[in-house]
Amino acid sequence: MWAYPNDPGLPVLPQVTYRDAVAELLTTLGMPVTDPTLTVAAYRPGKRAVVRVDAPERTLFIKIVRPHRVAPIVRTHEQFAAAGLPVPRVLASRGDGLLVLELVRGVPAGSRIVEIADDPRFVASLAALTGRIAAVPMTQQARADAMDHADWHRRTLTTALPGDAEEIDRLYDAIGRRSIGWNAAQKQVVHGDLHLEQVFVDEDEPWRISGLLDIDTAGWGVPGAGRRRGRRAPRRHRAVAPLPW
Repeated sequence: MWAYPNDPGLPVLPQVTYRDAVAELLTTLGMPVTDPTLTVAAYRPGKRAVVRVDAPERTLFIKIVRPHRVAPIVRTHEQFAAAGLPVPRVLASRGDGLLVLELVRGVPAGSRIVEIADDPRFVASLAALTGRIAAVPMTQQARADAMDHADWHRRTLTTALPGDAEEIDRLYDAIGRRSIGWNAAQKQVVHGDLHLEQVFVDEDEPWRISGLLDIDTAGWGVPGAGRRRGRRAPRRHRAVAPLPW
């Protein structure tokens, strides 16, 4: 038995839970901050955690992953950056599971959905983005997509959204029929978990893509077979809570 933040899969997590500890940590990494405010941006027990650090000097994101994932994530960021993709720089990393990422410019595309939904310029920008991702020279496989665990995803979505069960079944049936014809020759490098909260856009011209997040799962996969097919709640409805300490 264990209690947060003593997650056995994320041994460094306790070090980024308290403000004084984070200030000391960042000072040792050459990024001193004063009076930081910590916000849990994401947490999957045993998998990963992301803590946003807001301070007068800078805003940073500390990502905690299982130790063996650090090197592949750093390498993926380097590959995407070398290909000219707008991913955050890895400012520091350690073999115990710690990464420090810079703040990307802009706002989540999901927060500007009303403005970009029918804007062909955003659609063109998104298509160009996926084309540039496809050109990244990677050899690893992307995270399993929705069809690898289709039955589980279908049941989960219909349970969570019973009013949309008919539409969900129709979509999964259609995807299943299309997937029969997929083959290795159709695969390319994909993001692995691309949705509108991972894509950042310019505040003044929201059709312009300014940032791309969470590329940990990128690799070879089938275009259009993203892992999550269900509706994702807008960021303002998702659990993003400030730490109390």
